[in-house]
Amino acid sequence: MAKLPILISLFGLGICLAVGGEAPPPQPQLVLPGRVVRVVDGDTLDVEVTLRVRVRLLDCWAPEVRTEQGKKAAQRMRELVKDGKCRLVVPLPADGELRRCFTFGRVLGRVYCGGQDVGRQLVREGLASSHK
Repeated sequence: MAKLPILISLFGLGICLAVGGEAPPPQPQLVLPGRVVRVVDGDTLDVEVTLRVRVRLLDCWAPEVRTEQGKKAAQRMRELVKDGKCRLVVPLPADGELRRCFTFGRVLGRVYCGGQDVGRQLVREGLASSHK
């Protein structure tokens, strides 16, 4: 939990607004360039930004890695992030409660590699579900 104050400090450095067309007002989000340093399983990555953080991918639920389908999802995730370069996007709650950006010591966010949301790609390929 000692990383929490550091992560909250990072939020102050990277807050930006997404721009949309006729959509509702954009949700503030944190966008940081980073590097994927480890695939934990199909829906959890270790990403190095200023420090290493564990990211729980939003809208992506992959089977546990101890199952055959979970092994396939983790292997595909390794392929998707093999370059390592990524962009970590963490939606910030409108009420400012930053603790909602974390679960079980992991940052809740999306990881983009090569311009694609790797969690959504796993869902598209049928290796993960978009809901629990």
